[in-house]
Amino acid sequence: MKNNITFSLSLLALSCLQANAAPTTTALPSAVTAAGTDYTAYVGHSYIELGRSTEPMFFVVLFMCMITAGGAPLLPNETYNAVADFGLCGAGVPNRTTYSSMKVESSRASDVAPQNVKMWVDFKLQPSSVVREINLKAKIEAEPTTTNHLGVWQLDWAADPISGSTDKENGHTKAIVGAAGFSEFTFASESKLRLQDEERIFAKTQMTSLTDGIGRVTKSYPDTLNPTDNWVFAFNDSLLQIKEGTAAATCQDLTDLTDNVYDYNLYNSSGALVDIKAELDFTTENGSTGKIGSYTYFDSIERTAYWVWMDGGDYPTSSTSTTVSDSDTPTTKYTITWDVTVVGTAVTHAVTAVADGRAGSGGS
Repeated sequence: MKNNITFSLSLLALSCLQANAAPTTTALPSAVTAAGTDYTAYVGHSYIELGRSTEPMFFVVLFMCMITAGGAPLLPNETYNAVADFGLCGAGVPNRTTYSSMKVESSRASDVAPQNVKMWVDFKLQPSSVVREINLKAKIEAEPTTTNHLGVWQLDWAADPISGSTDKENGHTKAIVGAAGFSEFTFASESKLRLQDEERIFAKTQMTSLTDGIGRVTKSYPDTLNPTDNWVFAFNDSLLQIKEGTAAATCQDLTDLTDNVYDYNLYNSSGALVDIKAELDFTTENGSTGKIGSYTYFDSIERTAYWVWMDGGDYPTSSTSTTVSDSDTPTTKYTITWDVTVVGTAVTHAVTAVADGRAGSGGS
């Protein structure tokens, strides 16, 4: 019995946000473009810049992506544990793989019944981040159709505060078949983050035909005297008109756009994603953890130097070499060479070299 159900991850008609394959202008090796590589799996985001009015769409796309990454659409009647890199959903440090663990409960009584999904995610922005639990609850009722391009579904979420904070984030969003027989989308959220004012967002967009639609976004700040922010817009497949507050409406020609690339990924000759962030998390052979990074400086010529941070102050007590493992890929080894100077009670730790591989291994 086929129990799989899909739902739209594209909200193009809502905010002109869409998913496109990573662009390229040169012919790539077949090993890079082969099915299953990081390069072919990556989905880039293209959008029309409309300022803060499009923020609700980011959250919806993010949480839909998280549900899909957790495997629920392919496992309609399962309870299981999973891990996923939500950086591919836009929730992480760019160009850095960070896995988050989760528990998933997915159930569907039959092919004609809705699919219900519950997820408890231990989200980590990056390997050294404090875990924050995000709870997701989704009900997927119908796939997209020609007239209802979003399908029918609803999604609730809540992010538990990090220990010791009073942060809160929660919200509800849904897509239904509107009165005109076309897609109708609603979004509501509430958040209060450290050093920020409480913010409430309400958004609604309604398609009035296959290509035309109207919508509005409202942001209010109950803890302050700040005025409410309002946007109203109307669009078709070639034009978008948006009006912010009492300002004059502006129009965007959707058929004449200028592309601006805002981020890049780096892949090796096998199509695997290369971490180009200038620091990495590591673990020593005795179980200590830390970070290592590099920087450049000029001393008549450009030179490269390294910095190391050891968690818990677990620095060596004498000049030595330390073999460490990349926390993301433990089989990748590096050797850190230390110059430790002791003068009285003062101890200075300097990193004189960082080399690939285990000490004495010749780089292997």
